[in-house]
Amino acid sequence: MEELVEQSVQVCFARVVSLYPDRLAIKGATRQYTFNALNPEANRVAAAILDQRPERQEQIGILADQEQALVAALGILKSGKTYVPLDPSYPQAKLAQILQECEIETIVTDSSHLPYVQTLSNGRARVISMDELDAGLADADPDVIVGPDALAAIIYTSGSTGQPKGVMQSHRNILHRVISATKAFDIRSDDRVTLLSSLSY
Repeated sequence: MEELVEQSVQVCFARVVSLYPDRLAIKGATRQYTFNALNPEANRVAAAILDQRPERQEQIGILADQEQALVAALGILKSGKTYVPLDPSYPQAKLAQILQECEIETIVTDSSHLPYVQTLSNGRARVISMDELDAGLADADPDVIVGPDALAAIIYTSGSTGQPKGVMQSHRNILHRVISATKAFDIRSDDRVTLLSSLSY
């Protein structure tokens, strides 16, 4: 299992898709995906990002419902870029601070949060709505390669002890946490895990 941390999140995810294509990957209040259904959805998000900024390394914001936020995070990683969760429960001033500090110029959202995101971005960021993606976007795995030390996410602290700070997470960091939890709780392929915390935690 330790060799998994020497890869990227998307490489490990592709392996899971090939092993368990028809198993339930995400089940939320309004949507659910098997791994075979989740993969092309994430690929379309990646294609929408790469259509505009194929070469540029950047941080991309996510503000969406829980299950859609997971699709967005996968899509952003598949595009070779870094995701920054924007929790809709945070005060607008804190979200504005995150947008400015991370120099976010693209935000991925869903239809229910689209008006709020448009107000929040105030025309300074490109907004991608996952519910309004071009039907012609490619849904195959993008030809993007990143290493285990590439920046995968920036997660902001709550700010309860002072100014909120962004904590950088590499692909290796994320995979190490997954492996540690898998071992600690003896999680198997048939198990289901309840995701109670937001992507921002």
